Amino acid sequence: MASPTKPRKRRDADPVHITADHRVVYYPSGTCGIGQRKFIRHKNATDAAATADRIRAGLTSGLGTQSHRTVRDAMSAFVTYLETNNAPPGTRRQYRSNFNAHVLDVLDKVGA
Repeated sequence: MASPTKPRKRRDADPVHITADHRVVYYPSGTCGIGQRKFIRHKNATDAAATADRIRAGLTSGLGTQSHRTVRDAMSAFVTYLETNNAPPGTRRQYRSNFNAHVLDVLDKVGA
C-alpha cells in the first residue's frame, strides 16, 4: 500500500508574501525560486503589508534588485534610462564609451 502524501502548500507566482508572524518574505530577483529569499520582520500586520506593497511596486517597475540580469543588460537599461529622461547626449556617449572600452574587456576575461 502506498503511503499517503502530504498536501502541498499553495504556490503562486507572487515573489512577495507575508507570514503569520508579520515577516515579509521576498525574492529580490522578482521571480519565485530564483536567488535567495530575504526576510524582513515587522511588529504588526499593517507595517508588513506596507513593506510588501513597496517591494512589489519596486519589483514590477523594474527598479527592484534584479540579480538574474547580466551586467550587459543592466548597462543597456541604464543607457536607455538616460535617453528616456533627456540626459545630455555627451553623458550618454561617455557612459557607453566607458562601458565598451573597459567593462566589456573585463567581462570577457571572466567569462560573464
